[in-house]
Amino acid sequence: MRRIPDRSTGRPPEPTRVDELLAAVNHVLDVGLRREDVVGTYAGLRPLIAPSDGSTITASREHRVVVEANGLVRVSGGKYTTYRLMAEQTIDAALGVLGERAASRPSHTTTRRLVGAADRPALDRIAADLSSSLEPEVAARLVARHGTEAPDVVALGREAGLLGRLVDGEDHLEAEVAWAARHEAGALDR
Repeated sequence: MRRIPDRSTGRPPEPTRVDELLAAVNHVLDVGLRREDVVGTYAGLRPLIAPSDGSTITASREHRVVVEANGLVRVSGGKYTTYRLMAEQTIDAALGVLGERAASRPSHTTTRRLVGAADRPALDRIAADLSSSLEPEVAARLVARHGTEAPDVVALGREAGLLGRLVDGEDHLEAEVAWAARHEAGALDR
């Protein structure tokens, strides 16, 4: 196995953890993945701002944007669910350092939709359309996860013969794995 540092700790992943995950995936998906197939890891550590007592229990989940004396803009803490606000505040701070007024270049992040986002009636229409070829609950869950890209996920599934459920009793499709590998995995490297 190539020793790729864990993105959150800078250390390679523990071999036993990799083996456990590979065994679970291979059991459920019957794909035969090996350690050589692992290209990166993420341990899920949270970027907390350390409290004075050192306890993660009392650590704030909030973020902080600080402009250092030398002009460096630093972001600490935060949650994945608040990344847009963190980004907006960071850009505003950087524009301030550069001498530009944030008001002259307002952020549009609060009105910019994420990939796949749409109004509820549009998403409901997509789910109804997909229900003609999928079970209604599978179609609804697929749209809940992929939004306006759900028809493209289904098209890929048809093309590759992957419209079966990933696991019996669950609403995830095999096509979602192929979709993630082809269309979403590269987003992690950007």
